Amino acid sequence: MNPQDHTKIVFNQHDQWLIDHILSLSSIIDQYFKSLSKHRINQHLENFYQHHIKLITEPIKVLQFKKDVDHLKNEHHVSLLNKMQLIMTSYFFNKASDMTRNPLYEDLKQQSVYRSFYHTIEKDVNHFIKNTILYVDQWHHHLVRLKPAAFLIGDTSNHQTYQELCLTHELLCLSKTQYQKLKYKNKEPLKHIYQQYIKRQLKHQRDIQIWSLHQNYMKHLKTQVIIPFLTFDEMTTCLETSHQQDLMILPIPEDLVEFERWKYKYLKTKSYVLWLKNDALLTHFKSIPKHVEVIIDMNVICQEILNLNPLETLTFETFQHEFVPLLRDIHQTFRIKKIKHYLYGYALSQNEILHRCLTLGFRHLIIHQLYLYPAIEESLKFIHATDS
Repeated sequence: MNPQDHTKIVFNQHDQWLIDHILSLSSIIDQYFKSLSKHRINQHLENFYQHHIKLITEPIKVLQFKKDVDHLKNEHHVSLLNKMQLIMTSYFFNKASDMTRNPLYEDLKQQSVYRSFYHTIEKDVNHFIKNTILYVDQWHHHLVRLKPAAFLIGDTSNHQTYQELCLTHELLCLSKTQYQKLKYKNKEPLKHIYQQYIKRQLKHQRDIQIWSLHQNYMKHLKTQVIIPFLTFDEMTTCLETSHQQDLMILPIPEDLVEFERWKYKYLKTKSYVLWLKNDALLTHFKSIPKHVEVIIDMNVICQEILNLNPLETLTFETFQHEFVPLLRDIHQTFRIKKIKHYLYGYALSQNEILHRCLTLGFRHLIIHQLYLYPAIEESLKFIHATDS
């Protein structure tokens, strides 16, 4: 059955649910590989190399890996794409036996580097389909590696297995049968799942990003992405060779004038986070340029602006009357200018204050490791409250 025929099944269809949102797996694979340019493939190869070279410790294996990657880089990108598409098709359509008749099969069989690189491609496919309703004729366990917004399953078999697998990695999967039941019956469990699906499709889900603070870096709890702290020497002398990260936290300039000088002299190729760690930076937050990300330091607000000890426990009344007006002004300024901003400070260890910051609209929190679990618990309460 054509997946477009299933659009009539969707109950209470919204304008955002265009026919293009429901695509078959074969169409997705074709569209994805047609969308890849030579430049994009080279980016994937570089990311693949940078990630895996750090995991290899034996010198001989390092040399072999470099040789294998050079082989991939020298291969014509059309040929490389064909091999990646062949692996994906054989995997998700269970065509391993047919694959042996393909002349490309021997290349893939002989060189494991193709399959290693395939995992990089598969991650990019999941990013490609994150807002797509994926239609498949029938469910099988390999599909759990795909992460669309939802699945539509064409068969009429028992869907319990695929639902359990999907929920393992937080997918929301609704079968054709479930859509039909939602349309004609008022079953509360299915209705609850459907309401979650509506919210995700319309992006009403308000995710909270928590970062743990370490001595030389901060780390995202869920994705494990690390943003390192740069020293001044690293910034001025060996910036391009010392770090491969896309984002780095700058040393603290004296004021925005010094930051502008750094920007002109050193900061030309990468993205950066500017920590507002002194009074001069904080009081001129409206002049922060758009191309950087910003950390708002509540400890500086305590010490430099309000003349309070940041290590002492704040009363909620003090926070509400002294902090909230300034934080709201800073948040709205950065939101309008589309500057990504993080919130940091010892006050976030107090659940009542952390909750108030969430209601103000802050979504990126930097938490000391000692207070991570209370912060996670409070954030989950906030998310669940907004979903209900």
